[in-house]
Amino acid sequence: IQHIDKEFLPIMAQQFNQVSNIQVDIPISGMSINIPSCIVYPTDENIVINSDGVLELVAMNNVYAFSPCIDEACSNLVKNIKNVHMAVFSGMSNDGIAAAKIIKDSGGKIITQLESSCVLSSIVAGVKEKISINFEGTPKEMAQYIINK
Repeated sequence: IQHIDKEFLPIMAQQFNQVSNIQVDIPISGMSINIPSCIVYPTDENIVINSDGVLELVAMNNVYAFSPCIDEACSNLVKNIKNVHMAVFSGMSNDGIAAAKIIKDSGGKIITQLESSCVLSSIVAGVKEKISINFEGTPKEMAQYIINK
C-alpha cells in the first residue's frame, strides 16, 4: 500500500507490467482475481474480494490523517484475503505499524527495509519495535526474499 494519487495508477501499472512476471491491474468492480495477482487501487476506495474471487470497489467514507490509511486498508485485506503479507519500506509516521501487527497476528509474514538503507526509517523502526519480523534487507534483498518464497 502506497500513498499515490489515483491519476498515477495507470502509469504505475504500466511500469510494473514492463518488468513483472505477474500481471498488474487497476481494479474494476466485478472483475475476477486470479492468483498470483497484483492490484493497484485508488486511495479513495477499498477493495472487497468475495469467496468466489470477485472484486468490488467500495468508497472510503472515513477520514484519516493519511490517505489511504495503511492500517485500515490492511485490516480490510486481512478480512477478505488469506495469506496477506507485508513489505515495509522507508517512510515516516506510524501509519502501517498496526497493520503489520494485524497481518502478523493473522499468520502473515512481515519483511522490512534495512534501517540503514532508509531515507526515513520511523515506520520501519516502529514495526520492528512492536512485532518480530521475518526478514530485513535492502529493497533488492527484499525483492529476492519474496521471489525465493
